[in-house]
Amino acid sequence: MAKSTKHIVPHESGWAVKSEGRALKKQDVYKTKDAAIAAARQLAKGTGGALVVHGKDGRIRDRTDYDALQEVTDSNKEYMKRHGKALRELAKR
Repeated sequence: MAKSTKHIVPHESGWAVKSEGRALKKQDVYKTKDAAIAAARQLAKGTGGALVVHGKDGRIRDRTDYDALQEVTDSNKEYMKRHGKALRELAKR
C-alpha cells in the first residue's frame, strides 16, 4: 500500500476523514471527531502514512506520522525476544 495522509476535517454532518488526492465519500463522514480519528488512525498505521487533525476552524491541531515498517520491525524484535533461543538451537541442527 502506498503511504497517504489522512486529514480529520469538520463536515456539515460531523467530521470527515479526507485522503489527499481522493474525493470525499459518504462513508468517510463520522458523527464524532473521536470516531473519525479512530478510523483514520487505523488507515494511517496500515499504510505508514500520516494523520492530521484539524479543528473546527480548519487549522491543524495535531499531526502524527506512522511508519508501517517500524511496527513490523518492533513486532519482529518482540518475537525474537520470546523465541530467539529456540530458533537458534533449531538452526544448529
